[in-house]
Order: sequence, then C-alpha cells, then structure tokens
Amino acid sequence: KAPIFADVDAAIEQASGPHRRLLILLRFLGLRLEQARSLTWDDFDLEAKTLHVRGELGKTVSERSGRHVPISPHLVELMSGWGRRDRPVVAFPVTRVRIWQLTRRAWERPSVDPALSGEQPPHTLRTAFVSESRRPRAHWDALAHLAGHAIVRRGVYTTQHVLRNPAARSP
Repeated sequence: KAPIFADVDAAIEQASGPHRRLLILLRFLGLRLEQARSLTWDDFDLEAKTLHVRGELGKTVSERSGRHVPISPHLVELMSGWGRRDRPVVAFPVTRVRIWQLTRRAWERPSVDPALSGEQPPHTLRTAFVSESRRPRAHWDALAHLAGHAIVRRGVYTTQHVLRNPAARSP
C-alpha cells in the first residue's frame, strides 16, 4: 500500500533535522532519493517558485537533459526558513541504509496508517507524490514531467485507488 499525503505528513512530523528536510523535499517534489540529496540552493529559484533538476541527476535518458519544474508555494515557504544558503540543502552525511532506518522509524508513528509500518523505503514518497497529484485529475504528461518518469501513464507510480477509479483517469 502506498501512503497518502496525510500519512507522509505524519511521517515527516516524526522526523527531525536533515532527515526531515529530505522527507519534505521528497514529499513535495516527487524526486528520487539521490536526486533530492544532491540538490543545491542554486537549483532553486524561490522567487520564481521553480526547481532546475540538473541533467547529471537524471536516471533516465529523458531526465539527463535536465528539466525545470514548478514548486509549491508551501514548499517555498518552508524552505525560506531553512537558514544558510552556503551549505547543501540537505546536509546528510549518513549512508543510504541509515536513511532507510530513519524513514522506517518515521512510518512507525501512531498517526500513520498501520498498513504502512515496517519497510517503507524513501522511494514510497515518490509513489505518494504521483498518486496524490493524480487525485485532482492532474494530467499524466504533467506528472511524467514533474516526476521525471516517462511511464507514469502506465501506473508505475500510482496506487490502486487511482488505477481502479475510472473517474480519476484522464479522458
């Protein structure tokens, strides 16, 4: 089962420090873990509310050309309070395994759906981003651009409630 934004927000509440920042970026941007960890302040234009995902952060051929994506005003507001711009956006010197451990701990919060407890990798936030963005009928092509994934249309990153609900599909 993939989380919904309420579950993700509850997990973020449990996290602290750079791990919290990382989860916030994953929740609002739909990026892969390593992409979010590699972001610099120069990648963001908070005034224009955009993010430049550099080509070298891309995994797929289409992502390697880089892309500009809009960011939500809420994320801009959160990031405005994150302090110094001469440091990485997420100063996270720990290993990928440690990030998984911290993320698993965040999912164990009582307010998170019990079906999500246990092994929920950070990549699950990518699924939540696409699924929850699809609920208000966001177009598949827009989601593919935001997530940097060419096969979003086929449901790779959508939960079953979106795939089974014909009203949630684009015409």
